[in-house]
Order: sequence, then structure tokens, then C-alpha cells
Amino acid sequence: MRYILVFLALLFFQCSTWSQTSKNHYKGINDLLLKHCLSKEVEIVEIDDLDLETNDSIKKPLVDELSDYRHFGHLVENYDFFKESFKTIDLNNDGKLDIFYSGYLGGASDSYSCIFINEDGMFDLVFEGEIGSRFLYAIKNKNNTIDLVYFYLGPFAPIPQLMRLDLIKVENGIENITTVANFMTDIESPNEFFKEPISFKVLNPKYYLRSSPRIENQDIGYGYKGNIVKEYSQGTKGIAFAKEVDETGRIWWFVFLDDKYSGWMSSRFLEEL
Repeated sequence: MRYILVFLALLFFQCSTWSQTSKNHYKGINDLLLKHCLSKEVEIVEIDDLDLETNDSIKKPLVDELSDYRHFGHLVENYDFFKESFKTIDLNNDGKLDIFYSGYLGGASDSYSCIFINEDGMFDLVFEGEIGSRFLYAIKNKNNTIDLVYFYLGPFAPIPQLMRLDLIKVENGIENITTVANFMTDIESPNEFFKEPISFKVLNPKYYLRSSPRIENQDIGYGYKGNIVKEYSQGTKGIAFAKEVDETGRIWWFVFLDDKYSGWMSSRFLEEL
């Protein structure tokens, strides 16, 4: 039994490390894109800044109700190890405490995310995320409901891969998912911001979005070339938030495009609108 508990503790530590690393590395980009994409009338907060129910005498009996859900039996049984991954709060403003979970779910050390809505003491699983996902932010609405921002990093991989920010809104027991932004795991954060964002369109018939402010076109395998994220055509529109000059003197803009992809584009063939 002691070895099982040690194993679970190591998995929990790895998931916590994943969360902290991804949270710190992408925080600036996440904050920037969320503030741009979401209504100015909502309040964006980090998960731990919510008014969560942390009293174990209240929280544990609620978590115990999840024991029959697939993968959750061993999490409930080892509540003391995993209790920090269970977050308890009223999400839909109906006066009952709901549960959302981000962490180890069995079979692998990657993170998963789930939302359980309290229906008169019985919990309904309304959202189950993909492997490599975590809730990092909450959106506090004027009607006192709370939406969750789901950060999909994906399972560990040897090459850069696409990440995604989704807004999860639960209404009447049904989840509505809206993608907020997409970017690559190797994206470089901007440092020199414009006073005001710049609207632009692409002039060239073929133009690349890149994960860093420089040209890299080497073959890195699995169909990827250098730091290229995606190819765009003439007329594509977007918003630029920041700039950086590379060693050749080329000016790069950190952009958010109309298809919700974000990264770097050379400003040479971008026209201000």
C-alpha cells in the first residue's frame, strides 16, 4: 500500500509541475489574448483567486459522490493526495456547489479536466476534456455565473504542437465551448508592446505565421518546418499587439488573426487598416 501511495504522490507532483510550468510560461500570452477576445464587462481571474470551498468537512462528502465515475474511484479513495485538484464552487449560480477537476485521471501522468454540475445532490458530468488539458482561468459574469477557460497543451511530444484556449460555459446542464485562441507550444512571448493594437491585412498571396520572430524553415519532422505555424493568403486580417526586431533588422509583429491563431508575422507585407 505504501508503494501505491508513493506512486500516486509522484504522479500528482508531475501533474502539478506541468500545471505550474505551462501556467508561468504562457501567462503573458494567455492574459493578452483573453483580455482582447472577451467582453470588457466580465472579470478574468486565476482559478486560485476564486472563492472556492476549501473546508474538507463540506468538500469531501461532495467529492465522494464522484466515486462511481470512470477513473474517479481511486482519486476519491485517495482524497488527501488529490484534493487540491478538485475545485468546489457554485458555477451556475443555482445555490448548489459544483465541482471541476484538473489533474491526473489514471493510466498516464498527463492532465485531464472535467466539470460536474450538482443536480440536487447528484453530480452530472457535463464536460470531459482532452488529455493534456487544465483549467487555468475563470470568467466571473455579471449574473454571478462562472465560466472556465480550458487550456489544452496536449500530451508530451518531441516537437512543437498546437495549443488552444477554450471558454467553457455551462448553461442548463449543457456545456458551450468557444475557442478563444490557438498558438504553438514553442511560441515566444512579446516584450515591446504598441500603445494601441494595430489592425492590418496581409498583402502577399502567401505569408507565414511563425512561433518566433525570425525566419526558420528547416525540416523538423512530422510535417513541420522550422517555426512555421500556418500559411495565409492575401487579404487575411488581424490585430498586432507588439513588435520585435531580429538580427537582420526585420520587424516582426506579434499578431492575432481572424481565425483565432496567434504568433509572429513579418511586418514587411502587412498593411495597416
